[in-house]
Amino acid sequence: MLIVFAFAGDSTITRCFAPPRVFLLSPLLVAVFLLVSSPVAAAEFLGVNIEPAKSLYLVLKDANVRAKPETKSKKIGTIRQGSHIRGMGVAKGGAGWIAVVNKDGKPFGFVYATALSPIIDGKLKKELTGSVRLKNGIRCDYIIRYRGRSEADGEPIEIADYDLIGTCRDKGKRFRFFAPMFMTEGAYDLSDKQVYQINIDIVEIRADLDTVLSTVTFYHAKRRKVVFDSVTIKDYAGKKPLKSLAAATVPEALKDAVEIAFRSWNKKVWKTLIEIGG
Repeated sequence: MLIVFAFAGDSTITRCFAPPRVFLLSPLLVAVFLLVSSPVAAAEFLGVNIEPAKSLYLVLKDANVRAKPETKSKKIGTIRQGSHIRGMGVAKGGAGWIAVVNKDGKPFGFVYATALSPIIDGKLKKELTGSVRLKNGIRCDYIIRYRGRSEADGEPIEIADYDLIGTCRDKGKRFRFFAPMFMTEGAYDLSDKQVYQINIDIVEIRADLDTVLSTVTFYHAKRRKVVFDSVTIKDYAGKKPLKSLAAATVPEALKDAVEIAFRSWNKKVWKTLIEIGG
């Protein structure tokens, strides 16, 4: 199978990978392991007041670790591109400096925020369930089941993989379908905007051998909402997709992505799903 990486402009790069996925990534996207978000009791770090926020970061480029949140402060270490480091919060009045700890969890120093990208944890502790009722009369109950993490071949990108299982009814007729689903765990544009891509693929519907029907959404973690982006095969896109839904957590974001996908498909998609799952 092939993944299509669509970058700025109209150029694309295809790479072998299975299962088929479609990424709409910025040229710099890199993703990896996990983020734990929880409040931190302490508001002081190495004598500096911080706004507590415990997170794991990907190091985007080699960077110096400073004793204080300022470039003229003493250099006390270096972190390397591609590694991961845990942050404890942002220095107050420090113009974007992150307080980081070492591997033992002890205070290390301050790193300028542009060298770091936040990582989100896509792992589910339990299956998610939900139900969507559509205007065309179809009702679908669904399960989202976490499968683990994987990387795109040839790219330092780690994603959370899921199984989406739908059990639906149309005018009394019952049908089921299965769809691979994934979420990138690295920030989409490597900024503090913290935007993560969620895809749902219907592998039975293809434009050609390498292009499957994918519904692309983005989880804006800071803005707490999931936004519709596109349906990759235009012939199967509905005219009025649901634009966005509120989501404060990863489970909520995944459920929102399912509802948005269901409401973005036209009659041709549902006809195919009924035929293969009836």
